[in-house]
Amino acid sequence: MRAILLLGALCALLHGAGASGAAADAAGPAGAEAAPRHVLAAVPAARPLAATHVAGPAGPAERPALVPQSAAAVTTSGQALAAVPVAAPQPAAAVAASGEVLAAVPASVPQPAAAVAAGPAGLSEGPAFVPQGDAAVAGPAGPPEASVPEGPAGAEPPGPFARTLLQGASGPCLNSALATPPTNAAWTSVNQCNDPQQQTTGGNTCTAQCAAGFVSAGRYIQTCVFNSQGVWSFANAGDNSLTCTVPGCSGTPSAAGFALPSNAQWACGASITSTGSSCTAECAAGYKLFGGPWVSTCAAGGAWQAPSGTAVTCGLIVPGGPCPNDPGPATAGLPDNAAWACSGPSTVSGTTCKANCKAGFGNVAATTYEAACQDGLWQQPTGGLTCAVATAPCPFLPPSSWLPAGGKWDCPNGVNQDGACTASCEAAYSKTGNLNAFCFNGAYAQPNTAMTCSPAGCSGNPSGEIDPDAVWSCASPSPHAAKCAAGCRGVAAPPNPPTVICDFGSWVYSNGSCADETSRNFFFTITAPVELIDRLEGAIERNRAPFLANNILQQPSISGLLPFSPSSVKVTDTWISQSNSTNQKRRLLAVTVTGKSLVVVGVQVSVGSSIVAQAAGAIVNAAFSSPAASNFILAQGLDVWRGNFVEENLLQQVTLGLSDSTGRVVGEPAGADGCLVEMLPTTTANDSIGILSTQQRGPVFDVNMCSGWDTLYASYQYKASSSVTGATKLSAAIINSTTTRCTVSPESTVERASSFEVACKNLDGTPFSAAANYAVLVTANYTCGGQPSAFFDTTNVAVLTGPSLVLRAGKQPEPGCGGKPAVAVFRYNLKNLQLFQDFQLTVQVAPSCTARLISRPSKSNGLAVVTCSGAFPPGVPVAVGLNLTASVQGCRNITSAFQISVPVTCCVTGSSYAKGATAASPSCFSHFKPGTTAAQCSKPVSASGYLNRGPGNATLFLAQSTSSCNDSFAVGSVSVTCPAGASGQKLRFAITSPASRSADRRYLVLCSPPTAPLQCPNPRWISTRAKPGQPGLPEGLNTTTANGARTEEFSVSARCACSRAYYAVVESVQYRNLPAAACGRQ
Repeated sequence: MRAILLLGALCALLHGAGASGAAADAAGPAGAEAAPRHVLAAVPAARPLAATHVAGPAGPAERPALVPQSAAAVTTSGQALAAVPVAAPQPAAAVAASGEVLAAVPASVPQPAAAVAAGPAGLSEGPAFVPQGDAAVAGPAGPPEASVPEGPAGAEPPGPFARTLLQGASGPCLNSALATPPTNAAWTSVNQCNDPQQQTTGGNTCTAQCAAGFVSAGRYIQTCVFNSQGVWSFANAGDNSLTCTVPGCSGTPSAAGFALPSNAQWACGASITSTGSSCTAECAAGYKLFGGPWVSTCAAGGAWQAPSGTAVTCGLIVPGGPCPNDPGPATAGLPDNAAWACSGPSTVSGTTCKANCKAGFGNVAATTYEAACQDGLWQQPTGGLTCAVATAPCPFLPPSSWLPAGGKWDCPNGVNQDGACTASCEAAYSKTGNLNAFCFNGAYAQPNTAMTCSPAGCSGNPSGEIDPDAVWSCASPSPHAAKCAAGCRGVAAPPNPPTVICDFGSWVYSNGSCADETSRNFFFTITAPVELIDRLEGAIERNRAPFLANNILQQPSISGLLPFSPSSVKVTDTWISQSNSTNQKRRLLAVTVTGKSLVVVGVQVSVGSSIVAQAAGAIVNAAFSSPAASNFILAQGLDVWRGNFVEENLLQQVTLGLSDSTGRVVGEPAGADGCLVEMLPTTTANDSIGILSTQQRGPVFDVNMCSGWDTLYASYQYKASSSVTGATKLSAAIINSTTTRCTVSPESTVERASSFEVACKNLDGTPFSAAANYAVLVTANYTCGGQPSAFFDTTNVAVLTGPSLVLRAGKQPEPGCGGKPAVAVFRYNLKNLQLFQDFQLTVQVAPSCTARLISRPSKSNGLAVVTCSGAFPPGVPVAVGLNLTASVQGCRNITSAFQISVPVTCCVTGSSYAKGATAASPSCFSHFKPGTTAAQCSKPVSASGYLNRGPGNATLFLAQSTSSCNDSFAVGSVSVTCPAGASGQKLRFAITSPASRSADRRYLVLCSPPTAPLQCPNPRWISTRAKPGQPGLPEGLNTTTANGARTEEFSVSARCACSRAYYAVVESVQYRNLPAAACGRQ
């Protein structure tokens, strides 16, 4: 029996019993016990099965299901209905889903059947074929007949027998549920799988395939099946490994028509190449590749692209084999107007073939263009060649870098086209070889020959007075740079005898002295007027010269440069070594020779015998051997001469200089190999780094800088002769300063001529803000003739006080009116400008403001007027700011800021009427505006004001409209008196209001109040400025102004008694400083 009941429930499930029409065994809600079941009266099992009719959803066709005859019918709520009698034929009953029994349905067998309530009421009734004893069960509205709904939550899945019944249907599966095929693939049209709107019947399959142009691998198939959940769906059939890839390129680019030259081949790797890969041309074994790379790329769609790059050739490698000169090296890349000049039929491996310019052209480049032969193959040419047309001359000298030491060009004006400039040697040099530079089209071709210049040697003994006690015996001839030591009179073996060196054909003093081992001789060339030379020779003759020289050394400006006590350094002897008219070889020149203007003075300097003094000998030697230091000492000597009453006009004609014993001034050219080092100050004014001006004052160079910069600058031109060997090291420092550091760029140089810069900074990084003077000492340490030496120079840097910018408020205009622009006046003053300094002023204001500079009384002391636009409300001050920047020549920019609060007042242009103080006195009356003419009388009345009777005080009130009177805002006062008594016919007015040039005041005097309609243009408003002469016009007008208010007093004659007269006063003007509420209300 239980099996029969389960089968009935299963049939109800198949025909859409719905969520509320579950099988009789369906579980109830979670956590609750199963709904009670009442089995109907037992039905004999031996009776034959009868069909029951299960009601499905509303609308679909009903389907018969098998139910055991006389089976109990059960509601979806679990309640069992009454048993169905089986003894006799009865009509089948239909049962609603709500449990109500529907109308009986006639059965084919006259036996009653049980009715089962299955779902909600309301299903339509209809006849159904029900076997004898069967029951019809109504279910809830459900899906179409073809659908197979699952049971409610908690229901058991159908068993094998039920699944077998369910699989008896044909599906279907919706194509929209198909999985997405692999990339570049799509579902085919078989079974209409490519249409997501269609369905696929059970058991059929859908297959995906690659799109056109793609390579397919694997497969992708899905089949419509009945799954374990009792639902028709698509499932994978197989591994579904389909891939669709872009086709690659097969073979090599040669297959696509991209052939290679002989002995070349494509290197591609695999025979089938993927998209984006490439093949590169290479040579077969035994061949060398020229050119390249030459590459072909596989593009999308499997097509080889045309090769790109540099085409290749393959040459046969012949170890040690020659290269044919015909055709010779490659002509590609051969310079214009050039050709290969290979000699013979071939070129030996390991050698080169050069290219030459064609006829009429010349090479103006410093290099050659050549190709090397290697193993029978010409290599890629190297170098450069510029073939210029041989037409233009060369009106200048060839480069000096082509000359050897001591050489010079002998064509000061250049040469013509195709001509040659010849080189020779300087004086005191001997030449070996020749050097010619040919001119081609305005440019010299670098010579391919060599020339040398050798310094000349010396013959005989030194000339001149090198040392007063020296005895010379030098080898003759002696080569350049040879040394010769002297003997000393009266001394068998002098410890440090005088020594000379052969320098370009002349013996020149080197070191030593006959005095003692700590003495050294120095020589100075003095050019001066004859009179002054005579005085000098007289001082030397009287042995007064050493005294004067030692006096110079004791000067503070010189002793401060020495790192030890200057008292140990003394001049022990002086003498005339050379002159332009005599060659005396005596200790002292006893006879004055007139007419001399140039002498070489020998000075013997001793550093004393102490250990400290002897250790300082090298410093003394460097100081006296340095042109800069010795010239500084000599310049101080001129001041000593000036102090000894030497005329200034003579001193101005003196030139002093360090020289050698022959009189050649150190610092001037003395042969190409002479010891020459110079540092010439080249600092110029430069606003971008703060240098305002520079000046050369004799041996002193001054630089003026603006304060506020963090670096002091000095620049120099460095020069050295060829005898200066190695690198010259440059350094700098500020004298007597421990808080600064100076750097030199570059720090060393090996060039004969170059430039360098000195930069000095404070160690703490702060700028040089205070006015001060700085002495920047620059030192060049170099080696000349194997001896270390030094050169000094000093630049005095004066830091000047920079300008300052003061910004303050100027005289302000009257307060602005509300709704009008706000105007502020600033005064600026730029102070501490140098006489030559220019500057520019730049203003910065708010976006809504504009500024105008007024250079009054001067450009550095003027006004700035700032106007800011906007509808500013009255009573609220406007902050007007100004940033003023002064860009001063050579100085840092200076910015000053200031702000002014501009008051905004309430301004109203309108009329005010006098209202008497007595409450019953004034009355409001309409009238034409004062000044109305007869031509305007046709217009409507356009004003309203107060009319007062009798004398008394009144207040001027601002009119707020043209149709009524107003006493909200008082702007002035009016006083009316009777000067002739109450019965007199004269009125005295006193009107007081804010002073204004444009004020228009008028009055009206009547003997009776005006009647309507008003006569136009009468009653007539009379101006207080009207000329007297008729009754009613003002008399005795008196105007006074005090504290910003103006008072007008006058008398008026009336036609009635003063006490009975009516009067009105109106004032038309632009009022200022009214209460804010008065603005915008008129």
